[in-house]
Amino acid sequence: MEFSDDLFSFSTRLVFGTEGLTNDLKVYWGKMLSFFYSSKYSGQQFTQKEMQSALQGFKSQEEYLASFTGLSLGDKVLAIVLLKLLYRHTQVLDQPIASQNLNLRIEFLTGNIAGEDINRIEIEYEKCFHLLARHENRRKIVVPASIALIAADYFLKWIILFLCRIYSVSSGVLNSLMFIESLLFIGVFIYVSYADRKHNQKLFQKHKAVDDFKIDFQFSAQKYTWLAFFFTTSIIISNFSDAKDEGGTTVDYIFNVVLFMLYYTLALRIFQSGKLSESSLLRQLRIQGGRNETLDADENDEAIVNIETEINSRTGRLDAYVLESALFGALAFSGFLQIISTDFVSFKELDQFSKLFFDVVQNLISMDINKLNHVSQQLYTKNNLFSLAAIETLLCSGFFIAVIASRLRFSNSADKVKQAIEIAKAYNNKEELLKGSPNTNPDHSKMLLHYNLKINEQIGVARKALEEIGPISGYMEYFRNAGLLMFLLVLISCGLFVTSFLGWLYISIGAATWIYFNRQTLNSKSKELILILQVEFTRRPYILLIISLFILLTGFLLRIIWGMEETTVLITSGFAGLGLYVFLLLIVLPHYDESFGAIGESQSNYYSGKWNTIFILYAFLALAFSSSLSLYSFVRYEFAFSFSIIVAFFFGVMNLCIGYYCCKKKWLGLLIGFGFLIYSVNIGGLVNPTGSSGNGSRLFLSIIIGSSLVSFLATTIWKNQFHILMKKISLIYFSLLLFLTLPSFYHMVSHQYIPPFSTASVALYQHKTYQFDGLYYWLNNESPKGISRQEKLDFALKKCRAYRETFGAKNGFTFIYSNNFEHLYASADSLLKAGKKNSDSLTLNTALKFAKECTSIHEIFKFKNMIFGGEVEANILAEMKRKPEAINSLTKIINSDAEDDVKKVIRNRLKEIQALQIK
Repeated sequence: MEFSDDLFSFSTRLVFGTEGLTNDLKVYWGKMLSFFYSSKYSGQQFTQKEMQSALQGFKSQEEYLASFTGLSLGDKVLAIVLLKLLYRHTQVLDQPIASQNLNLRIEFLTGNIAGEDINRIEIEYEKCFHLLARHENRRKIVVPASIALIAADYFLKWIILFLCRIYSVSSGVLNSLMFIESLLFIGVFIYVSYADRKHNQKLFQKHKAVDDFKIDFQFSAQKYTWLAFFFTTSIIISNFSDAKDEGGTTVDYIFNVVLFMLYYTLALRIFQSGKLSESSLLRQLRIQGGRNETLDADENDEAIVNIETEINSRTGRLDAYVLESALFGALAFSGFLQIISTDFVSFKELDQFSKLFFDVVQNLISMDINKLNHVSQQLYTKNNLFSLAAIETLLCSGFFIAVIASRLRFSNSADKVKQAIEIAKAYNNKEELLKGSPNTNPDHSKMLLHYNLKINEQIGVARKALEEIGPISGYMEYFRNAGLLMFLLVLISCGLFVTSFLGWLYISIGAATWIYFNRQTLNSKSKELILILQVEFTRRPYILLIISLFILLTGFLLRIIWGMEETTVLITSGFAGLGLYVFLLLIVLPHYDESFGAIGESQSNYYSGKWNTIFILYAFLALAFSSSLSLYSFVRYEFAFSFSIIVAFFFGVMNLCIGYYCCKKKWLGLLIGFGFLIYSVNIGGLVNPTGSSGNGSRLFLSIIIGSSLVSFLATTIWKNQFHILMKKISLIYFSLLLFLTLPSFYHMVSHQYIPPFSTASVALYQHKTYQFDGLYYWLNNESPKGISRQEKLDFALKKCRAYRETFGAKNGFTFIYSNNFEHLYASADSLLKAGKKNSDSLTLNTALKFAKECTSIHEIFKFKNMIFGGEVEANILAEMKRKPEAINSLTKIINSDAEDDVKKVIRNRLKEIQALQIK
């Protein structure tokens, strides 16, 4: 069969000139022609020729008869065949007018063909019909669409937002960076889409799946959920990214919606990405390989049973979903009406709740953590919890309504499947009877073939209807699960109204239920993950260690040498990476030592089980210890430091157990384990957040170095006595010793100062330890030769002021602030007495400097930590006959957040100064 240009032009002009043809029939005509002309025309070329022919429709019967007469015999036959295919589709769609007009034209054109060519029309029609049916009913190869690039783009935008907030970048620069990043990612979309398409085409060509199957990119329900989350939050962030963070106007929202729709369309539709694995392709080809028209009598029976079982299963399950949705939806909506009818929630409270939620979003995007914490705490009031529950019940009802409404669509498709199956079963019964009858009829084989084709046709219709049911059932299941999840959130919100315990109880029940029903999947996935980790970690065991040490080293260098304070994430990641490395080293890698033998096998099963428990506990304690140090480095909560000390102690105790099991001589193993215990505990002392003196740091370092060297030397000299695991642990401790502590110890002992990069200098900077000895010596002892007393006092004052200006209030009222205040106050008081005695204005000026530094220390904390000494500045000013300034100094403390007892003392002193008669 050859489809010519004249045939294309004539048939298209005739169809578009036929009265009563609806637009969907014209669309079907275009699809049908595009299939037959796919090898001749490209997509754009076909569309252009179709539009040109459609605009030149025949206006009379004489006109299209004259054009039909000019066609070749083959084109005349194919023209009638194409019209008959379209006529068949009009009957399927039940279009009586179009069907009648097409039938008249088919009969008229057929009458202008010689009688001997009529049979040729039927033959060509059967061929074209089977080709078209095969094309329309071809199976789909599903390629899982990827959203990895969109997710990477989304998180990169968050990183840009975070960095811009840290460095107080203007909204114009922020939007410019976002725009540039989006442009760069469009290039990434194009490249990845091209690479994935090339990969998929190679697989299709290899397995010849291009012509027989239809390629379809599909997103899972989970991916659609993430895309909706990314899309919605991106719009919100864009509207809050301006300098004032006012949320934007309606026009701004519409503009951002359109902008992100175009962006997501480019990323997800035009430049689709997604790789199909060869195993997945082969699996789909095997499942879909059996075509309907090739099924024999036995295969027909099996296909009918499978389809009938599947439709019954889906119908029963979705009927249960509808029943659940009706009950839960009605219950949720009645709960909403009940909440609204109470006195706790009105439209005013709902409006206040929406404003509060608006503030939470505003502070989150502006990265104002303090305000975010303050506003978030207001969500736990009675009215706000009721408002939250009311909104959740309304959303819950909406989700369940979506399930109920989609049931009608499901019923229509299910009826098509059941109807096709019943027709197939009727033909199948006739086929079975015919097979069982004696073969005396000459048309016996022809009738069997006819029934077989009819059965295959109905099976194809049923399968096609089942494909329509798939998205519907997935939609219903998705919103049913969303409704149940929202109902759980309602229970949690209502539980919080009573007590937080109920809220956590419902969360635990929900999590336990999900884990229970997915335990097999989680178990298999965890085993797969462990296997992958074992293979990769065994292949490159030191990659994670090198990366962690490099990140930690980079953070220390940037913070200590260049003074960059925004390195918390690096230091935190370094600590976490080291802990993860030790954890994986213990859990993932095998530690069998042929010379030592398996630990616990020579003993009873009881001791072997104890060893496994100790081993796993040791690994998790190592991870917990590093996590606590990371947490303290990041958020600087004191409980994190306390937790790290506790974990370090138990971690050290586990070293005793490790030493006992991993050494042939138990006393030697316990001794080495005790050395590791001392090492672990003293690491916590080295990073003391409250500050230790230089002597304290030297003590900690001395203990660490001594215990580590002894343990390392012992495991090296008597290596035959130890298991390989003990040797690895000793090597890790010794590596940390060389990397962090040994340079500090050398400089401390030899030069009596702390070098710019060392563990102790990190402790000084990160945990704010401080060598008070030198400062106190300058304040409280005689001046060294060649240095005047005034120079000594100025140096001490400069050192205190430098600490205050460097760290401010971000680390709280530290031990250093407390000690500095005490010594500054003592110096100011002694200078005041000396100035009074000698009437020395220079001494009083120096005392005033010290007093003002005392006031500045407490002023940054709004005088909350003041216990005494608030009046020293006023006393000096009064002595210097500067009464107004003295009064202002005391008034400042009275109007602050100081304790009531302190304010009482200050008020009494204020009255005394106000009563002074200064000449």
